[in-house]
Amino acid sequence: MSFIKEIYNYVTKNIKLGEMKMYTGKVIDFHVHVGNFSMLRNDIQDLLMLKNASRDFDVQKVFSEPAHLIPYLEAAGIEIAVLLGEDGPGTNYHITSQFVCEFRNRTPDEHKDMFVCLGSLNPNKITSTPLEKYHFDIESGVLGYKLYPSEHNFDPLSDALLEVYSEMEKNRHILMFHTGESAQVDSVDKWQSPADFKMIPEKFPNLTVVLAHGGKKKYADEAFDMLIKYPNVYMDTGFITTSMLSEMYPDISKVVDKILFASDLPGGVSSLIKYIQNFREMSLSEDEVSKILY
Repeated sequence: MSFIKEIYNYVTKNIKLGEMKMYTGKVIDFHVHVGNFSMLRNDIQDLLMLKNASRDFDVQKVFSEPAHLIPYLEAAGIEIAVLLGEDGPGTNYHITSQFVCEFRNRTPDEHKDMFVCLGSLNPNKITSTPLEKYHFDIESGVLGYKLYPSEHNFDPLSDALLEVYSEMEKNRHILMFHTGESAQVDSVDKWQSPADFKMIPEKFPNLTVVLAHGGKKKYADEAFDMLIKYPNVYMDTGFITTSMLSEMYPDISKVVDKILFASDLPGGVSSLIKYIQNFREMSLSEDEVSKILY
């Protein structure tokens, strides 16, 4: 059972966590980036365009326009996509919580339910307190945050942010962290390991915490340990091939219910359809694959 489906239904239909039956529909993509391509910093534009010739989609159009993103997702069988904010130097600070919500709002009414928005909170950028920013952002429609401590160089365990996490726990919102090494030139070495965040699920046991990229290969052991130890901790597969995932987690069957399918569009895949098919071809049971995809 996918917890994002549960949370989505809780928000839209007031269904409580744990009350849903197994969802057997299509695919939920937990990690999709959107923005205005022309506003990205030049090195990030270059990074995204590096393998563009081998992709089965136009990076600039899929990243920037709902009219191009929606049919691409639908063709791959995506029912729900989680759109992520990134209010940092690499994006020239333009992909705010409000931006991703406005991106969703630009979609036709029949597709608005396709998107769940996680905003961005960068303490180095805001003029209000983090808690005030959170309250402002949830009015815009975000259901949580993706935070980038190593890429935006801030302490995710500050008292001010712990106050935000406490409110997020009460509101049953989602807290995602970028984990693993970064391709961004101005990132810092600190706050890359999933273990750096372990006090959060301990202090807030009812807060859903997602380790984006599962720490990737360098910190895979730390991520695995947290998936086993904390019931409220999950990871996503953004920028992780299926062969890499099997290598990172030899005992993957122990944690399949804690792994969330994530394409990390537009930079994370060359073909979304092929990436999904690679999961179906893993040495896992149909039920185990379903737990990842749905």
